[in-house]
Amino acid sequence: MDEETFAAALGTQFSIQPMKVREHFLACHTSLLQISPTFLQAHAVSMLGDSSIPLAGVPTKPESVAPFSNGTNRDDFEEVTIQEFMSYNITITTLAHSSVYATRLKAEKYERYITHLFIDEAAQGNEPQCLIPICGLLSSKGSLILAGDPLQLGPVIISHSARSYGLGVSLMERLQKTFPMYHPEDGDPNYTVMLRNNFRSNPDILRIPNALFYNEQLNAKAAIDPISNTDILHEGHPSRAIAFHGILSREEKSSASTR
Repeated sequence: MDEETFAAALGTQFSIQPMKVREHFLACHTSLLQISPTFLQAHAVSMLGDSSIPLAGVPTKPESVAPFSNGTNRDDFEEVTIQEFMSYNITITTLAHSSVYATRLKAEKYERYITHLFIDEAAQGNEPQCLIPICGLLSSKGSLILAGDPLQLGPVIISHSARSYGLGVSLMERLQKTFPMYHPEDGDPNYTVMLRNNFRSNPDILRIPNALFYNEQLNAKAAIDPISNTDILHEGHPSRAIAFHGILSREEKSSASTR
């Protein structure tokens, strides 16, 4: 998970209203999360995962997050009871693993209690994945925040049949296309926000996607790296951060390829 995204979301919530004792934040991602221990300690976050990995001893999370997690590999994972899970104010897990606690919550006849659910990289998860914590843990009066970009990597769906049923479209993308209030450009500002400042890419790199996909709405704020002006092609004039170099070749496909 992008910890800046999560921290900003938490900060926005806290600036509006300090956290109450009964408020419970759950942040989910499509895959195992990588957040710095400094961030976890600063926000008293608990990171929960499972031991569903093929080999014993293979780390699923770095050792540095061990104090905040229920384990870092198959050998040292500890089960977390639903009562323990409910005792945390802020929890981070995966979309799939949230089903463990949703199932236990229902089995023990507890009400869905999560007050704020954050799904990071929501455009990468297929809709059934996102519905796991939404339907199983989020309170009927809770808040749902979908953070992501449907114009980048979407759900990875190998099955053509599954794709024909719409599983290649994320929940976030479907909502943006179906409900005008969630449209990224002219939707209701009370329900949608577009992050326009880019602090990662050189202006040359950002220029193409900005023109092709984002209607010139992105602002390049990254510091210029001197290596961007290095003449790597030895053309004798100032270089740019991105260069197109034509190559004549023949496309080949492996007999084992499914794509």
